Amino acid sequence: MLLCISCAACGADNTNDNALSAADLYGSGHTDKSTSQPSSTTTSQAEDAAPWVSPFDTYFLEGEREHVVDQARDRLVRACMTSQGFEYQGDVGASDESAGEADADFAATWGPSDEDTARQYGYAAPITANSEGGGAASASYPSGYIHALINEENTGCIDQADARLGYGDTWFSAMGAYEKIRDDADAKALAADKVHRVMQQWGTCMANRGYTNKDPRELVGEYADRQAGTSPDTAEQKAAMADAACKVSTGFMQTIRESYAEAERQAVSDNQATMDQIKQLSETIYANAKRELA
Repeated sequence: MLLCISCAACGADNTNDNALSAADLYGSGHTDKSTSQPSSTTTSQAEDAAPWVSPFDTYFLEGEREHVVDQARDRLVRACMTSQGFEYQGDVGASDESAGEADADFAATWGPSDEDTARQYGYAAPITANSEGGGAASASYPSGYIHALINEENTGCIDQADARLGYGDTWFSAMGAYEKIRDDADAKALAADKVHRVMQQWGTCMANRGYTNKDPRELVGEYADRQAGTSPDTAEQKAAMADAACKVSTGFMQTIRESYAEAERQAVSDNQATMDQIKQLSETIYANAKRELA
């Protein structure tokens, strides 16, 4: 799914450290993007490698339908910027999303879940073509360009394009409700007995390897300040490999994903009217986008 965060949502805290993907909060749009994860030790590695699909995902635009909205927004923004005397250079801060972004968010929260990745990258995210820097976000812009593109008065070309596509007050109200639904579901997932049990098992495994950590997120935080793209030192590499090995032997990530899926399925059922409204709004946005491209 794709996110739309215009200045109508500026100032809101849309992140949740324990959620699958902070970006999953909004559904379809510009600037921040994401699609919205998870016992036996013999199946844990294979299941960890499978793409995570959240029960929430089916209520948002994805794949080709999402791409249609992107194309329509780009056309609207480009025409608007041209009318104001600017050559549109692409959405500021935008990044192409990959099919594995939700899994990358899981890795950012919980750390590596296989020893090969741990050995090579430690606790830093693997470098991809879309994360190496450059592009629109690092470009220099002529005076007035950014304000014409997007601003706090919601009069920028992106603001206008999003409004034309259907990202209005009703959409942002629904997203506010969805954010709370998702936060509550993710909190319940992490409070589940099965998660507490697998956390204890992971801690025991780590203790047997000489570590006192009780939660993988402690190690993620410990090594969070290392600059992306630099190699892990020996201490980080050893910790990450021990962490990953203990995740595999305990079925840690499979249990985490199962707990999220169960909590989110229940959240969808308990909030069906809100989720159906989001799906209907998403369909309207898609229809508007197709009309713009006709």
